[in-house]
Amino acid sequence: MTDQDPTSADDRLLERLRVIAATVDPPPMLVDESARQALSTRRIDAELAELLMDSMSAAAPAQSRADGDDVRMLAFASDRVSIELQVEPEAAGTVSLRGLVVGAGGVVTIETLTATSTVPIDGAGWFTAAGIARQSVRFHLVEPTGERLLTSWATL
Repeated sequence: MTDQDPTSADDRLLERLRVIAATVDPPPMLVDESARQALSTRRIDAELAELLMDSMSAAAPAQSRADGDDVRMLAFASDRVSIELQVEPEAAGTVSLRGLVVGAGGVVTIETLTATSTVPIDGAGWFTAAGIARQSVRFHLVEPTGERLLTSWATL
């Protein structure tokens, strides 16, 4: 394309406008996070374990501290597997997790928007992880039958 080609000038103008829009008015973080979560549901070969209980949503406002330093409990379940989690705040916007898995073993993969880590599940069904960013998280498991299990997203 030459500089006299009107398409080339239009393309350059559109690119400049995209850069200006991204700088002046970028999409809200919620839009980016929601898009990532929507795209991650493409794993249709995994069974979904739904969030059944979240102690944060069950606590009355008068019972919770304003600084958000309470231990939080989450429970996910499918027809065959359940995961119970204890979420405890750490310093610098991270949390530690202690989980109990019933119905699956091996390892659990912890996925956030910025990182993925895999931790072993011990013989009694327990796993622990520290330094997990306080953001949306979900868990991947492989059942003894080889079937994959994926939890719904939860924001820590």
